[in-house]
Amino acid sequence: MKPSNKRFRWILIAVVLCAIGAGGAGWWWRSYRPKAIATAALPPRPDLAGMPSQLRDRIREADDAVVAGRDSIESLAELSRLYHANGHLAEARQCYEGLEKLDPREGRWYYRHAMIVAGFGEMDSAVALLRKATEIDPSYLPARLRLGDILLKDNKVDEAIAVFDGAQSRDPGEPYSLLGLARCDMDRALWQAAREKLERVVQATNYALGYDLIVPVYERLGLQDRAAEIRGRMKAWGAFRDMADPWMEELNADSYDAFQLSVVAGAMKVRGDRNAARTLLERSVSLAPNNAALHFQYAMLLVDLSELPKAKTELERCTVLDPTFADGWAYLSGVISTMGDNVGAQRVFAEGLARCPNSPGLHRMQANQLRAMGRIDEAVREYRESIRLRPTEAEPYIELGMTLMSAGRTADGLKEFENALVAEPENPMVLTTLAFNAIQTHDETAARQWLDRARKQPRVLPDDIQRLVGAFRQTFGREP
Repeated sequence: MKPSNKRFRWILIAVVLCAIGAGGAGWWWRSYRPKAIATAALPPRPDLAGMPSQLRDRIREADDAVVAGRDSIESLAELSRLYHANGHLAEARQCYEGLEKLDPREGRWYYRHAMIVAGFGEMDSAVALLRKATEIDPSYLPARLRLGDILLKDNKVDEAIAVFDGAQSRDPGEPYSLLGLARCDMDRALWQAAREKLERVVQATNYALGYDLIVPVYERLGLQDRAAEIRGRMKAWGAFRDMADPWMEELNADSYDAFQLSVVAGAMKVRGDRNAARTLLERSVSLAPNNAALHFQYAMLLVDLSELPKAKTELERCTVLDPTFADGWAYLSGVISTMGDNVGAQRVFAEGLARCPNSPGLHRMQANQLRAMGRIDEAVREYRESIRLRPTEAEPYIELGMTLMSAGRTADGLKEFENALVAEPENPMVLTTLAFNAIQTHDETAARQWLDRARKQPRVLPDDIQRLVGAFRQTFGREP
């Protein structure tokens, strides 16, 4: 063999060996590096003695899968979900640190990690993680909003404004980020700018957002009447709705905390996502099948969904589990009546009252039924029993007062309306009723006094005030 050929052969062998070595290194990189990272991120298994056996088994299986190198990312991700959803936050945090190395283009890991460290008070770390999450997925609104909130609380107002403005540029008029900008205006004492933003927020959300901030803004601007109107009407508007947060809500599927699931389900129902609420409540009931309150909550959702037979079954289970839970009997009777079985409804109601003799609500329901049947004296006794058991609610006094007045006992009825004002000062219905009665009885002085009080109560509807003013004008021939 010529020297040149021999040299060529050795060069070729070297090239092949290098290629094999490079391929082997790549294979090692793909196969063993993920396993090494996942294993290093594996937290020590906590004490799970008080946890459900299914949760313990799933954690053990995910642990074993990480050690064996089986689908390292998914195994560590499952472990992170199980720990996070069930309150083992330090362990979940360690899993996320590994997932950020294994799967650095998935925003969930950084976001959930940020939620944990923010709860630990490590705000600088939370900010860094949230910035990374928003870089990976600029469209995920909750990450932007959480980042803006933390920056604002840390007095980094300009940075917070930039974050909220970024959300507005993607979705103009989005209420949560607009609310964030209004808070930034308030922080800088820009009250008129804050007012303009908050008015847009409360109109867009029917006062579910922003109502608690717009009152002090109106007061700062000297708009005391507007502030009083909002404060007085808050009871009539919807409850606060937190934003949807799918990356966190996904964890609920791995939660074994029945109570926590029921709380989240309540929030979902308020938000209008009744299907998601149903899924969570079904899981909650399956985890704690002997909890009467959970069966009741699930039944109330089924009533909203018009699934009365299923609601009846849940309420029956509720009354078996806790026969002293008065609301279970009350709603079971109502569902049975709605289904057309009035005899069965009355039987259930009577059993409920016998089981819960100290329930003011059941005595009040009994009074309403007796009044509807014309059995006034018995109804009055039941109203008085309801009041005795719970004297701080206005409604039984009002219903008793109306019953007495309809029976011709006007003076006794008016006295009960006045008692209602002791239980709930400035109750709108009481004020308007007493004002109207004074007008009907031609007591101009009393009519002026009650009408003045009604005008000062923001929860009295403007239409009711106008009707009272018209009646006053027609009766006395002058303006009140």
